[in-house]
Amino acid sequence: MILTPLLALLGIPVGLLLGYVAVEELDAGKKFFLVMKKFLFIFLSLISLYYLHLFTLALAIFLFIVVTLLFILEIKRHRLYLEFIVYIIFLTPLFLLPNQLYILLTTTLLFLYGFPIGSILYHERQKKQKRS
Repeated sequence: MILTPLLALLGIPVGLLLGYVAVEELDAGKKFFLVMKKFLFIFLSLISLYYLHLFTLALAIFLFIVVTLLFILEIKRHRLYLEFIVYIIFLTPLFLLPNQLYILLTTTLLFLYGFPIGSILYHERQKKQKRS
């Protein structure tokens, strides 16, 4: 059970590694990574809302409000701490829901969600180092 969240969290280090290996492609791929991140965020939200709705409606409504606020904040201003809040929000139902399909889908999508986050983090760090 504890291995599942760890696998989901490995997406960020793999994204950092991807950024390290493909430094030249980060400028061209940044737009793609941002679109991929937003798509995966929406897909994770819909899957989580669906399975939480089956479990308890109150949690689904709470998650809907939190996810909507996070999405609006992400559009208005990009902050690193928001990425980690998203991970915590989507990791929490992994411990609540016994549905194996939900656990598999969420783990896979969170792993994929970490790819663009890690790559964008690496790209931004490289830009700051070049300015200094």
